[in-house]
Amino acid sequence: MPSTPTAEAMAKIVAVAAPLLKSAGFKKRRHTFNRRVEDGLVHLVNFQMGPYDPSGRPDVLAGIRVNMHGLFTINLGVFVPEMDRNGPPRSSWINDYNCQLRKRIGELMPEQNDVWWPLDFEPSKEQAIDAMQETGLTWLGQFTNRQVILDKFQAGDEEELGMTPSAALDVADLLLATGNIPAAEQTVRDYLARDDVRWPHRDYVENEYLEQRNLRHLLD
Repeated sequence: MPSTPTAEAMAKIVAVAAPLLKSAGFKKRRHTFNRRVEDGLVHLVNFQMGPYDPSGRPDVLAGIRVNMHGLFTINLGVFVPEMDRNGPPRSSWINDYNCQLRKRIGELMPEQNDVWWPLDFEPSKEQAIDAMQETGLTWLGQFTNRQVILDKFQAGDEEELGMTPSAALDVADLLLATGNIPAAEQTVRDYLARDDVRWPHRDYVENEYLEQRNLRHLLD
């Protein structure tokens, strides 16, 4: 398939970032970088291009950017193999959607917005790579082992972790895998006691999730 100007621009930006990331222990596959920091625990950096939009709609509507073509951003993630409610990855290489802890680079920047840079603007390279180095790698660098994740969750730092609203279930799975069954059970009990855990998700938890882990007794 012929390369497009935007794909070529993205490849050039990734090529500039690659030496920095490789020196920090990452390995590269196309626009994604993986770094293993503990048995099975993986840090991820992913350069994402905005999708092509053939609809012909304007780039901006009512002051909101709706066409992301020609822009790029950086995704960050941490993969924890014990948090496997969605099944294991297809290979040992980790993609953004495999990660249980996920952040967009803009969430970590002072603006705390979803930041995208134009691919055809030369300073974008430096701005994006500076942001990755100053904020992205710093965020990833916190998660050197599983205990850090557990400590942050138990301290109420769920937003810092970048996990989904059902993070408690993933944390419970990690606790079960490490043999801390009492803490896992209490984590699930606390989760089910929340008012915002509604049907049909509650039905999934009370039946499929608990059944698969032999935790149905938590409903007694």
